[in-house]
Amino acid sequence: MPSKMSSVVMLAAAAAYAGSKACTAFSAIGASSAQHAVEANLRLAQQPLGSASSSATTAIAGVCALGSLAAVATLGSARAAKRGGRASVMPRAAMMLNEQLAGTGPSTITVGKDGPSCFSNLIEALKAQGLTSVLDGPGPFTIFAPDDKAFAASGVSPASASAAVLKLHVVAGIVMQKDFKNQELTTIGGDVTMKKGRMGVSLNGQIIKKPDIQLKNGVLHIMAGVITP
Repeated sequence: MPSKMSSVVMLAAAAAYAGSKACTAFSAIGASSAQHAVEANLRLAQQPLGSASSSATTAIAGVCALGSLAAVATLGSARAAKRGGRASVMPRAAMMLNEQLAGTGPSTITVGKDGPSCFSNLIEALKAQGLTSVLDGPGPFTIFAPDDKAFAASGVSPASASAAVLKLHVVAGIVMQKDFKNQELTTIGGDVTMKKGRMGVSLNGQIIKKPDIQLKNGVLHIMAGVITP
């Protein structure tokens, strides 16, 4: 017949095994259910064990509780890390126009089958012409922003994009999609012609492929080409 001590050891080992299994289960059932499980585990472990000593009962209860609480702590840490990851992505409504243009990863804008839009050519061109600071102002501004695909489609390089051309992409004030119509639109570089057609809305013949990206100091519309006079 096994001794009282060996029985206690076996029971403690079983409790520890149950506690380790709880980690996997608790990750699926959530924190609220996990708390109920901890309480139930404690009540079960604290029930009288007949011939086992009170100290053995207390030891087993401790093993059960520690195993369960470890599972809850593991789940809580994972959730906190996940929340922290989400918090690192700045909401667009809090981003300045230049911050959105430079955005990477989750901050990028996807345009249908074209995939994510990158604005490295536009950023380089604005910097070269000393216009970056314009979009850092309080605004509000509207920028009709050609992405890198638009630069390539138009055969324009950052070096060849003059200040006069770049200014045709910026309006002092807000122009939303609801304001799109056949009109002469005044930009900080002069007037451009906005037309509505079967292919969409265009500015001097260049299509707007994604409108109404609202930001802290204005609104951004993504262009399929570079606007020229």
